[in-house]
Amino acid sequence: MFESPASVAQPPDLEDRILPWLRVRDIAGISRTTAWRLQNTGDFPRPVMLSPGRVGWRESDVRAWRASRVPRGQPAPAPLFEPCAPPAPKAAPTAKTEPSCASAPDAPQEPPRKRQAAPRRRPAASDQLSFDF
Repeated sequence: MFESPASVAQPPDLEDRILPWLRVRDIAGISRTTAWRLQNTGDFPRPVMLSPGRVGWRESDVRAWRASRVPRGQPAPAPLFEPCAPPAPKAAPTAKTEPSCASAPDAPQEPPRKRQAAPRRRPAASDQLSFDF
């Protein structure tokens, strides 16, 4: 007797498996705290509630998140828009042109500030105990 295709048990779709945290950690390569922070900003998939106290993540969501990340050592993709207008062509060498935005490469950079040293303690008075170790 032949079985209809609908009655034959099909293996579950590998993309829709629900993964426990340890598998998600292996795929994503981030800590649980980092995943929580990214979820709060909307940058990581939210877990699916399986039962009270038990959650899992859809494998397709985690793999899609992983594919959207830029691998280390590769340049980031070009921005969708240009943050500054390109400088206008120079009309004459004597004409003074202003930079098109504050973050232009020719703009002077402010040097990093030095960290101030902590104030030194005054020496203890001769009649006072000192607990300096």
